[in-house]
Amino acid sequence: MSDESRVEVPEADFADAESVAASFWVAWESYDGEADTDESYVDRYRPFVTDGFLDAHEAEGIPVPPQNLTAFRDSGRLRTAEVESVEVPQQAQESDQQVVMTVEGHLTDADGGEEVDSRESFRTMLLSNTGEADADWRVDRFVQQ
Repeated sequence: MSDESRVEVPEADFADAESVAASFWVAWESYDGEADTDESYVDRYRPFVTDGFLDAHEAEGIPVPPQNLTAFRDSGRLRTAEVESVEVPQQAQESDQQVVMTVEGHLTDADGGEEVDSRESFRTMLLSNTGEADADWRVDRFVQQ
């Protein structure tokens, strides 16, 4: 296994809920089968989520990483995620404490540098403003569609 992941997560502006949603989606959906471990995968998306997000996944027994990504570890495949849009039903206001957003994008699976699968994907999530004085957005949970 390589020590350095090939996954690139865009830097987030935590004062901007859309930026956090996009960065989280890339971190959550991407996986490097050559370098990622369960710990490095969680470490990649941890900055973008609330403690409640992590606690809920642990309590519900949701595998981290998600089960389908263990096949990537076995094969050494790389999944990359590219954000195409962030849909915001209603723009977050400064006084808002929560907002729902849907990130849409493209997932590409590669093996040995060759694309083996490509598909559109989306996730809808609830973000919470965890800041006291200034906005500090984090993903709190996924919202079922």
